[in-house]
Amino acid sequence: MDLIETGSTLKANGLTELRVIMPSQAVLIVNRAAFHLKTNAVQSVLHHLRAVIRDS
Repeated sequence: MDLIETGSTLKANGLTELRVIMPSQAVLIVNRAAFHLKTNAVQSVLHHLRAVIRDS
């Protein structure tokens, strides 16, 4: 089973995908108080995640 979309673990081990069992997605959850207290840190994480997604 490979939980990463790239399939690199499968390829590295000479395996192939047979079927998708269930689609999944990552979700970033920030509680409101933390978001207000640490807005810059949260925005930085979002910025970096978006850059990784954009460049992949």
